[in-house]
Amino acid sequence: MLTSTAYRFTTAGSLEANPTLLRQRASVALSIAPTGTTFLTRREGEMLAHYLVFPGDMADEPINAAKAVAARCELTDAPDLSASAAVAVLRMPADGVPGSNPQMNAEIAAVVDAASSALRDGEWVACAIRKPSTGEVVAHSKWLSQYGVNTHHSKEANAVILSLWSGADSTGQAESLLQQVAGALPGFDMPRRAGSVTPASTRLAFGGVAVAGAGYALAPQFVEVVLPYPQLGWVATGVGGAGMALSLLDKLPSRQKKIRQKLALGLVPVASRRIVPAAGARPQKMNAEGVITQTARNAAYPLNNEGYLVGAISPLTLVAPHAGAQSGGGTTATRSVPPQLISALGPLFGYGPGGQPVHLTDEGDWRGLVALGEAGSGKSVLLQGVWGYDAARKTGQVSRPTGSFNAQVAFDTKDGRTAAEYIAWSEAAGQPILRTPDDLTAWLAGDKKVAPVVVLSVADQTATLGVELFPGKGDSMNRARRAVNALKYVFGAQSIGPESFATLSRVLVGAFAVTDKIATEAEVETGRSAFFYAGILLGTRGDEKGVRLAEAIRSAGERDGNADALTAAGVLAPVYDPKVTAAARSRLTQAPQNKMEQMLAAEQWWSRPSRPAWASLLEANASIVVDFGAKDGFLMDAEQREQLASLMLYTLHEEIKLHCVGWQERNRLVSIYADELKHIAGTSPEVINWARQDGRSFGVRLVVATQEPEQLEDSVRKTVMGLGTLVAFRQADATVIRAVLDNISVDGTDWEAKDIAQLTKYHAIVRTHDGGTPLTAFTVRLAFVTAMRGEEFLTAQNAIAGVGATTPTWAAPAAADAGISFATFDPDAKDA
Repeated sequence: MLTSTAYRFTTAGSLEANPTLLRQRASVALSIAPTGTTFLTRREGEMLAHYLVFPGDMADEPINAAKAVAARCELTDAPDLSASAAVAVLRMPADGVPGSNPQMNAEIAAVVDAASSALRDGEWVACAIRKPSTGEVVAHSKWLSQYGVNTHHSKEANAVILSLWSGADSTGQAESLLQQVAGALPGFDMPRRAGSVTPASTRLAFGGVAVAGAGYALAPQFVEVVLPYPQLGWVATGVGGAGMALSLLDKLPSRQKKIRQKLALGLVPVASRRIVPAAGARPQKMNAEGVITQTARNAAYPLNNEGYLVGAISPLTLVAPHAGAQSGGGTTATRSVPPQLISALGPLFGYGPGGQPVHLTDEGDWRGLVALGEAGSGKSVLLQGVWGYDAARKTGQVSRPTGSFNAQVAFDTKDGRTAAEYIAWSEAAGQPILRTPDDLTAWLAGDKKVAPVVVLSVADQTATLGVELFPGKGDSMNRARRAVNALKYVFGAQSIGPESFATLSRVLVGAFAVTDKIATEAEVETGRSAFFYAGILLGTRGDEKGVRLAEAIRSAGERDGNADALTAAGVLAPVYDPKVTAAARSRLTQAPQNKMEQMLAAEQWWSRPSRPAWASLLEANASIVVDFGAKDGFLMDAEQREQLASLMLYTLHEEIKLHCVGWQERNRLVSIYADELKHIAGTSPEVINWARQDGRSFGVRLVVATQEPEQLEDSVRKTVMGLGTLVAFRQADATVIRAVLDNISVDGTDWEAKDIAQLTKYHAIVRTHDGGTPLTAFTVRLAFVTAMRGEEFLTAQNAIAGVGATTPTWAAPAAADAGISFATFDPDAKDA
């Protein structure tokens, strides 16, 4: 009879800082560990529990393992893991290629940190080990060598075969856990894929027997064939059917059943030796005519695909109780969740100290949300979950009284990963993804029943879809004024003095008046942006070209009756009157040249052939994802990204003021998401302060995050910290900690600086409201919503309302009722 002995590990000191000594201790510990020894981390409420479980009676064996990870061990009952609805195992892909991480300077606590951010109550991740055979070690070494990997942790003394397992409430979550934890394992640079373990193969086999038997018995009735003993077909059908029934009732031996028996004892299976040897390497061969008769191939992975040969440190990472408060002895005071938020109609975003789900409230969601915290603390995951919830509200997958009309605008000014998540969430909600002018045209030609996601890939040098930031035809004076004001927002009023302001205004009036005909006459490129032509008028390409373009503008006004060009010629006179010398002109244009050259660095963006205006996209209830991530090896520098993002936000707010009057009264939102606020805030507090203080009537709602609030302009920082919901992740800056303490303690609740400084990853302190009523701040563990995306996410959101998904509410008739018009949404127009 299978038995087990379990020990629970808790912190007894600090981990050994010397990596060489750490590997030696790990090697000693594993040298005496029997086959099937299981290393386990499981979430139990708000804590992570760490277990070392031996098969059989191993009363004296845990001491060395405990010493290796600076833990104390205590004999305990074996944890029962069999209740997990889904169990998954990590497998090596058939075509996997190894990396070369030697496990030097391995961060042993990183795995538990990864587990702490991903595990939900009752979920677990565990590995089992065995010693490899000499043949397995030799074959594995040869397999590595064929890829040029000669130094690897699997070649250390006392390396072991490791099998990694997980258990969760759903298949997707179990597989996601494996990928996250494996990615954090020290030196675990092997290819991997996660797969769930089910009895499907047994049932399919019996089903195949039943179908084949029935086919054999019935064949003579359909074709002219004589088969001996047709009754045997019915016997096979009966056997197959009975086998399927017994399998469904869990009455037959199966791998899954054996695994469940082990799980009940706190054990997980370890990979057995491979029965059939792996295919060996072979060289390429050619015949005398030079024709390849045999293609070359590397040797296949030599081990069972559920086993990985790893250094001794890897298994011990799962029992290292060094994840701060997660692994015992928490230092952040836990505070209960206000009961209103347990049943609130709003996005699920975390779990309270008792494990209860926590929802923000939709009522008054225009009040906005800000997340503060260090890099990697959980801010981006929070924003992605809110975006996903809003997308589901928008399409009717989540039934709510508000949210159908919500023009979402997201700025990803980092690496593009957050943008990809936003797109994935919207796609899961059923929104069409539009990346090109052709996509826009196709959507416009359809029924337009589901609002689209418009993806603007700013760094993509081949993209043809952009957005017109200064719309209007025949209105160069007004467009120039708006452009110069936007530049002041980006560069700062002090950076653009009165003389530079005047010169920029003049050349931009001229630039917006340039048509293809004028450009051709001036012998400059056609189809370029206003910034391009303004640069020429500022002399960035020589005085002669500037003079020629100014003369072409004047000629178009006088000769062709072009009123816009005639106005522009008059405005340009102080710079390009024939009486103005080149030297005098240079004195006027030299200072603003630098600003224009910085804009010209993004000319590919400015001159994209298809540029619908912000107003058109807002009216279409579109979700807009502005992605500044690298594309095809090209990445804008940080300064350029911030300048362009700030300019885009400024022009968006101008269009909102013009076109979204009264939207809040009509339950229409414009939600602006930014996972790094300082990248879009510019040098002036104007836009952010307007959005918080005056944007409500226009439906504006901020959902923003920043890891460096201390770098924000003072009034911007005060503004965002006054948003309706503040989510404070771990902070290190003393000034920010004091500001957060003042914010969450306004009702007299006692919080300390250490409560913020010692928050663990994906944990936060939240100050929010119930509609208009402020609520006492509380602690929360962020929900890992990425693993829930799909049915699990929708079920969790709709569970509060007690309803399922509904028919999408955003349809053409409703759009007409809300005053939405598609007439101006022209993907081929530069000026909408």
